[in-house]
Amino acid sequence: MACVRIGIALAKEKENSEFIIFAVKILTEAIEKTTDSGQLEALAGALKAVAEKVPPTEAPKIFAQLTAAIEKTTDPGQLGALAGALKAVPGKLDRQQLINLLKWPLSVGVLRSTLLDLLEQQTDKKFDGDRWKMVTWAQQNGLDVKSPPKRPDK
Repeated sequence: MACVRIGIALAKEKENSEFIIFAVKILTEAIEKTTDSGQLEALAGALKAVAEKVPPTEAPKIFAQLTAAIEKTTDPGQLGALAGALKAVPGKLDRQQLINLLKWPLSVGVLRSTLLDLLEQQTDKKFDGDRWKMVTWAQQNGLDVKSPPKRPDK
């Protein structure tokens, strides 16, 4: 972990986009592979530190990797850490993807709050933490809120 922190500090100091992309790639790969809560939280925190410097072209890949990691865990601490990393990535996550993540039974607490915040930022609507306000808005805008969430292994 010390190596990651040094690398992040160097990337931020030098504003080297190639190094930032490399650091993000290594961090997201490590996030996908770990099952240790403490390690995941540290990796997600490190990703948050460099996420603002990520080129917009890289954001969709990072969103995909983070949402895959969210779908694989049931640990509330891990979900909160991943939600924070997701929120730090510049760009927009597809609205339907956000809604699909909100359908998960474990989308509670920090994860639900973060996903609703991301939807608010993208839509300029205020849901005030109320998922039912979001559901009403989503239905009015042709988004699928009725189908069950898809399992990540299917």
